[in-house]
Amino acid sequence: MFEHIRTDQKRAVDRFYEQASASRRLWTSADLLKELGWQDSGWPAAAMFEPLYAGALWAKMPILPGDAPRQLIKALGRGDQSGLSEAELALVKLGEAMPQPLIDALNEELADSHCGLMPASAFGSLNLTQRFRDAHLARALIDAAKANAAAFLLAGNGHVRADRAVPWFVERMEPSRRIVSVMLLEVREGETEAAGYLPRDPDGKAAADYVLFTPLTDRPDPCQQMREQFSKKQ
Repeated sequence: MFEHIRTDQKRAVDRFYEQASASRRLWTSADLLKELGWQDSGWPAAAMFEPLYAGALWAKMPILPGDAPRQLIKALGRGDQSGLSEAELALVKLGEAMPQPLIDALNEELADSHCGLMPASAFGSLNLTQRFRDAHLARALIDAAKANAAAFLLAGNGHVRADRAVPWFVERMEPSRRIVSVMLLEVREGETEAAGYLPRDPDGKAAADYVLFTPLTDRPDPCQQMREQFSKKQ
């Protein structure tokens, strides 16, 4: 199951499989991403994701959507819950029941991701939206596991951390489920102590079961770019 595909895009995924099965040529991950309208998705370039989806297709793993529809996320960010179904409202309620220390920790993470340009108190609606997305992904993951005997979610580290993200919601929806959280973390120059890389919950417990270390990627400073954009709005 993929964070990058919304549940309202299921018809596009089904259409890809239908066309692939009827075609004389081999349909590839590039065809899938084109069918999903990847260029308008807001995710980085398709070329970065094609090998990931190619691996799933090669292994004959079912490609399933997991994220909530975009319009629901936007509405919830505005504080509007009128368009949510009873099942979706139940996911919001479950997110609201998260212990305050975990909500505060998520606020700090959101503030850090915005490079400290906004106070943690400014992220109330975004915080709730993040919890809703995690709950939605958890529900979809459980449904996928029931249909396929097991399932795994490919998502960013913020969604897979065990203390307050998708695993937290899975545990509360179905406590008997076995959950394993794996994070991919880039190595940092001069930091050689593996335990120092692990994100932790407010009590100091590791927020992942396993970590895969990847090489450091050279990229522009996102905070510098955000500061420049922020200053233009002043």
